Amino acid sequence: MKNKHWAYSIWAKTAGWIILAASACMTFVLILGIIFLQVNDFYSKSFKEAEKGVLLSFTSINDDSLRVMNEVSDGNTEQIREYYADTNIGFKVVNSKGDIVFENHNFTNDLVESSLTSKVQLITGSESGSYDTYTVTAYVNGSFPNDDNYAKWNDLSLLLYSMRNPIYFYTAGAVLLGMLAMVYLIRAAGHVSADDEIHPGPLYRVPGDVVVIGYVLSCIWISYLFANLVNGSRNNLMTVTFLLVGAFFIDGCLMTVCFLNIAVKVKMKGFWQGTLLWKAIYAVGQIFGQINIVWKSALILTAWIIFDFIVITSSYQGNIFLYFIKTVLFFGLGIWIAEMLKSLQKGTQHYQKEISATRWILQN
Repeated sequence: MKNKHWAYSIWAKTAGWIILAASACMTFVLILGIIFLQVNDFYSKSFKEAEKGVLLSFTSINDDSLRVMNEVSDGNTEQIREYYADTNIGFKVVNSKGDIVFENHNFTNDLVESSLTSKVQLITGSESGSYDTYTVTAYVNGSFPNDDNYAKWNDLSLLLYSMRNPIYFYTAGAVLLGMLAMVYLIRAAGHVSADDEIHPGPLYRVPGDVVVIGYVLSCIWISYLFANLVNGSRNNLMTVTFLLVGAFFIDGCLMTVCFLNIAVKVKMKGFWQGTLLWKAIYAVGQIFGQINIVWKSALILTAWIIFDFIVITSSYQGNIFLYFIKTVLFFGLGIWIAEMLKSLQKGTQHYQKEISATRWILQN
């Protein structure tokens, strides 16, 4: 029993897990940042122009405009004015006559201006029950004096724009650090600091393919769950970021545990031999090995005919009767060839026995 150094200790493995998780999440966030910069043309446009596209694409400016339009047509002007009092967005609503129906746009540093026109039914006033066309113009304050979702998207745009060139080096460094941590964890998988032996975990006796399928299905379910949560987040930046990183972190941990389990099985030379697929193939091989060559050929031809009938004839445009005749002829030809091979095999065995007998006679 050789005493191991600290590299296989629980503290070293914990540090490896922390480094791997941190670098993986950092890599994921940085890749999202690169995609964000590329999609929104931060490399080809000025910052202000690119930021306008971000605010129009990723914020709830259209939903806010539609909400203001509906509330104003219902006569709830004071409520909507109070709701958007401490935000970075203002609105001006104009009817079909050009009259201003509602306005809370009281700033001059307009970064984004977006208009939405729709036909609404008036609820209050002398024209109650009639229809009119309202145009809502939304303005985003470029100074961002208030802390709301628009300000968070501005902060994110500023951050990514400031690191738009070194972000590729940060990503490469995070990937390299994660790969080193993963290699260490795979190397240390199954080892403890006390001896040279490999100690399998609780999942060692579970077939390897079952373990892989279980982890993959778990990752798919978690991704589906978080995707539904992201769809219901209404473009809230902090919520979307938290959900995406959380889903990636959980899926990454599951897949890492799966890889480490596979590494332990491979080290103990028991991964492939312990899978259900290998056991099924081995069982079929054992049964197949006891059958003579004619029956083997018949089974192979039958399987081929079934596959050909299901897959190919589903789109077959010719005469089905002729196809059936062709299949029978091929089947008969295959059996005849198998019989010839069987006769050749018997002849070879008889010839080998004759040679052995002749050698024995000559030697004695």
